[in-house]
Amino acid sequence: MRTKTHLPIRNKPALAALIALTLAGSGHALAAPLGITSYSDYQTAIAGLGSETVQGFDGTAANTTLADGDSLGAVTFSAFDLGGADLQVADRQDQTTSNNNALESSFGAFVGLDGFTPTLDQPVTALGLFAITGDILSNGDLTLTIDQGSVALAVADVITGQALEDDFDFASGTGTNLYFLGLVSDTPFSSATLTSADATFSFSLDDLRWSLPKADVPLPPTALLLLAGLP
Repeated sequence: MRTKTHLPIRNKPALAALIALTLAGSGHALAAPLGITSYSDYQTAIAGLGSETVQGFDGTAANTTLADGDSLGAVTFSAFDLGGADLQVADRQDQTTSNNNALESSFGAFVGLDGFTPTLDQPVTALGLFAITGDILSNGDLTLTIDQGSVALAVADVITGQALEDDFDFASGTGTNLYFLGLVSDTPFSSATLTSADATFSFSLDDLRWSLPKADVPLPPTALLLLAGLP
């Protein structure tokens, strides 16, 4: 006859391992964030997460300046490394991923070594953005970093020679290059930092997007009983 072996509550290492396995099976596993440089891959990765929000900068008047610590909707912009400039909403007409506005510095388009930190008003598990440029960038020219990890530009995923139109309705012809950076993390986060390499290029940013965590999966009764028994 098979008999059940009960785990002594004092066996903390074994208990911790069991709880970790239980959490992993309940959708609570902790892992390194997934860095993504393809927009289509990012959309696949966020399937099943909570609702996605997009800040396209189109609800703000062109030439609106954002000082360090200013907010647009759910996003606060801080930790500027812009050579003394602020941020500015710029009218780029059709050279954006949605409508006309994009984000730049108050000196004009972002250039190498520019960077800043967007902070959201609640924790999220995915965040991404587009960089729009007429230049040819190199691997690593742009990096998006959160506490859990980072993603660097991979130029193999560039969409080249596109006229950008509303709702990603791409048509060829202008030579604009579109790059994407995204991070998906099991561990919720609320801020990310964008940095750029020391190189000669300029770019605008558009469609900062983020996804809320998926709804929590209740822990199995066994895990709840184990957790309740911890001293």
